[in-house]
Amino acid sequence: MKRPLTIAAVQLPSAAPGRTNAARQRANFDLAAQWLNEAGRRGADIACLGETFNVLGTRLTRRNTPALVRHARAEALRRFAPLARRHRMALIVPVLALVDGLVRNLAVVLDQRGRDCGHYAKVHIIENERDYGTVPGDAWPVFEVAGARIGIQICHDNSFPESARCLALNGAEVIFWPHVMSGWGDVFMDLLLRAPAVHNGVHHVPVCFGCPTDRAWLPGMLLGRSSIIGPDATILADAGRHPGIALTTIDLAAPRVATQFTRPGDWVWQVDMLNDRRPDTYAPFTRPWTRQPPVPAAAAGRLRRPRAGLRRGEQPAAGLARSRSEHGFVVTRTRCARHHRQWRREYWRWRLRQCRRQRNTARSGDLDDHGRPRLAPENPRRRRSLFRQFAGDAARRRHRQA
Repeated sequence: MKRPLTIAAVQLPSAAPGRTNAARQRANFDLAAQWLNEAGRRGADIACLGETFNVLGTRLTRRNTPALVRHARAEALRRFAPLARRHRMALIVPVLALVDGLVRNLAVVLDQRGRDCGHYAKVHIIENERDYGTVPGDAWPVFEVAGARIGIQICHDNSFPESARCLALNGAEVIFWPHVMSGWGDVFMDLLLRAPAVHNGVHHVPVCFGCPTDRAWLPGMLLGRSSIIGPDATILADAGRHPGIALTTIDLAAPRVATQFTRPGDWVWQVDMLNDRRPDTYAPFTRPWTRQPPVPAAAAGRLRRPRAGLRRGEQPAAGLARSRSEHGFVVTRTRCARHHRQWRREYWRWRLRQCRRQRNTARSGDLDDHGRPRLAPENPRRRRSLFRQFAGDAARRRHRQA
């Protein structure tokens, strides 16, 4: 039996009228109401707006944001609940709002009767959002509206494949993705739009903003391309680069089917994919990660890829030839300048162990301010000699191990 669902991805204009932040927010609400009315007249069962549409064009700071968005969630309900009832249309309304005293990047969900079904709070926030006080969420809820189970990820969430996978595991049949991504190139962004649908066997609905109608789209502008994408990555409807509505009817009872996937014949792909998962091997996903400082583009060539959370006894990632000495340190066989500091650290650890073994210098008074052994007055020639001895010992041990 078919399960039709008409979806509208509402692509608002990216320019907001008004001279003040408050005036722009009012204009954004007015504009959203007009476009949602149009989606309702065209027969949409569910419609979605772009990310934090209410603050589009405003200048946000940590000081002015709480006051500006204090009533944003209540205003969304006041404005759009009657509209949802009038058109029998469920709504996804992404707003920046103050919730329990915290600034949140939300997607408020209204059912076809205009009832508040709750909201999703963006989990992966970016640095700019942290600057004006946004607090991330910590859950992946799924809502049942308009006869469908829907999930929502917002903007940066889609940088993490785990986001859509969590929603799919929680039962989402359609994943909405309101965002404000700019264009990094057609091929890159086209893949980003389709990937969640392909990986999870669900319908994916990205929703962005359109560039002004009197301007040609250029890379760096907001992407546009609000669309409805099928589980096989087919784009079923696309709003293009300018303001508009992508609208189509899908059949939730027609999942993606694969031929000769894990056995002969035609089978539902998502069921087999989820059955073949190996959660017992996914420990790296929950392993702690040490935050790294941002790297400017000019220094990208010198970027050192950190190894996150390697535990004692685990093997490092392939790609670098390493061997373990009897002293317990790891020697990296490379002449790359980016590993010079690591080499120096290993040297001083080796030197300290050597001193403790030979001279029993384990007392803290025998170490200088940098934790190095206080062996003798600094002598560059002596230091070079010890360093060559360290490297030679490591090389001989590697040879014996080979």
